[in-house]
Amino acid sequence: MHPKFRQSLWLTALLVVLVLVFQSVATACPTCKEGLVAGDHDSANLVRGYFWSIIFMMSMPFLILGGLSTYFYLLVRRARAGQVHPGNGRAHPGQAYPGRAHPGKAQLAVT
Repeated sequence: MHPKFRQSLWLTALLVVLVLVFQSVATACPTCKEGLVAGDHDSANLVRGYFWSIIFMMSMPFLILGGLSTYFYLLVRRARAGQVHPGNGRAHPGQAYPGRAHPGKAQLAVT
């Protein structure tokens, strides 16, 4: 094993042990911890408030991404529906320039 990898492995193991040893210190502030143990009405409201704020924060990225994706999808569908193929008057998804030849193709002039 590489010495730096071994050193980082020991450091990680030490951090895990420290977190497990001192977990009771990090559970809550003393006032909140005592209030939750006592089971009073205000502490129940506090826990309920934490629950809903966590649910709200976790759902926001998905809602924002889903909303923007739906918006862009509808914009593309409307843009494609607006393109009219000159032959039959219907939309043609592969045609970039309705009523004109594709770029790179020469048009023959009819005289």
